[in-house]
Amino acid sequence: MVSIPLLSAEDRESTLMTLIQFEMRKTRLQIQRVNEDVKIHSDSQNFSYDNVARFYADVHFLLICLGNQDSIFRKMIEYYPDEIELVRIAEKYGKSLREWNQFRNHLEHIEERASDGITGLGALSDDYFEFNGKRIGIGNELNTTIESFFKEVAASYEEILKRKKGSRRSRVVSGQMRVP
Repeated sequence: MVSIPLLSAEDRESTLMTLIQFEMRKTRLQIQRVNEDVKIHSDSQNFSYDNVARFYADVHFLLICLGNQDSIFRKMIEYYPDEIELVRIAEKYGKSLREWNQFRNHLEHIEERASDGITGLGALSDDYFEFNGKRIGIGNELNTTIESFFKEVAASYEEILKRKKGSRRSRVVSGQMRVP
């Protein structure tokens, strides 16, 4: 068995940032997969229920990754309740994070929607996915928002560490993970 260590987990605060970085890596991969799915679906000759299932699975896992970032970020706020930078980030991105979680929940309870009489499995465009009256951005807007969120969290984390630990050098640089 291969053990995958939690990189730079010297203490709780770096563990939280490492987890956000890990979720961001997964999010980026899922955004790539969803973009590939959109290309597949743009040609109606590629329609198959396997492709639809793949798209749903990719969107669902993307939403799970986004939800995990939200949960970990909330724990970071609990750990640093007096840090105004984190509060500002929460105010700026909180609505998007909640909407992504709500849409995830909407997809996860498809059986409830089916008993209410849904007529299809959704509609897809380059930038949006719509299911049973709810819509979520899956294009550039999503990518821009989540990248900005991550960069702001990483920058705030750096500033917090500078204040809390003086000159201790952090392992987070410009939103990228650095392995010791």
